[in-house]
Amino acid sequence: MFEENALENYLIRDLFGEHVDRLVIDDKGFARSIVSQLEDISPELIEYVEVYKEDSPIFDAWAIEKKIETVFHSRIYLPSGGNIKIEQTEALVAIDINTGSFTGKSHYDETVRKTNLEAAAECARQIRLRDLSGVIVIDFIDMVDERHKSEVLEMLKKGLRRDRAKNKVYSFTELGLVEVTRKRMRSTLIANFSDPCPFCNGSGRIISKDAVTMRIYRWLNRSDYFIKGKTLRIVVHPDLLSHIRQHNEDFVSYKDQIEFISDSTIRVDHFRILQLPGMEDITAKFS
Repeated sequence: MFEENALENYLIRDLFGEHVDRLVIDDKGFARSIVSQLEDISPELIEYVEVYKEDSPIFDAWAIEKKIETVFHSRIYLPSGGNIKIEQTEALVAIDINTGSFTGKSHYDETVRKTNLEAAAECARQIRLRDLSGVIVIDFIDMVDERHKSEVLEMLKKGLRRDRAKNKVYSFTELGLVEVTRKRMRSTLIANFSDPCPFCNGSGRIISKDAVTMRIYRWLNRSDYFIKGKTLRIVVHPDLLSHIRQHNEDFVSYKDQIEFISDSTIRVDHFRILQLPGMEDITAKFS
């Protein structure tokens, strides 16, 4: 979790500028604090600060949680049916582009061009979103037409021009690879929102306890109208329960309605919500 002052400084210093259409905040006090700082630094940006007033959680309004989850997937699917696969190692980041569905020999060149253009735009977005850094090697699908190569390279450069981190895109190599070098701006999104996976000796990642705790809170917030007057039992891993007890302030408003119990058989990044007295599992109803 961010300390509030650190989050304010990060938003104002690193993210909020004239290129942002609006900054939507679901906490009035936090919004006032942001506006107060902007009065001294960038008063022209105050009009872009907006307080979120809807009943549904702000993460639901823009499907933010689902977008965060995609960051943990190594494979991202493209509109045309192709996909990109991202593999991070200590030495470099490798991104592989695949056509997915094949449209036939007569349309192969156009299929490759379209897939590579979509992939170039998505690669730029994923590089920024995941804060990938160091040497990034992108293996585009082989293209013969030099004009198509130029289009794809320009699409990638265009996407990375929005990047605040210093980066450089190199031309296609003889093997059809594109190298990108990028300086890291901050700790990666994956590092902030995940913990080393205890089931694979740290080679993988799982969503962090803070993030799972917030998922439970948003579940309760999302289902608030439907669970009024009902008693719920929330089943979590013992390690997550220990973490929740240290951050119990998130659930104060539900203290008379919920009880947490531990179950060592459930994954630490999962939870189950049961409605009493029948012990009906209603987790999926409001996920």
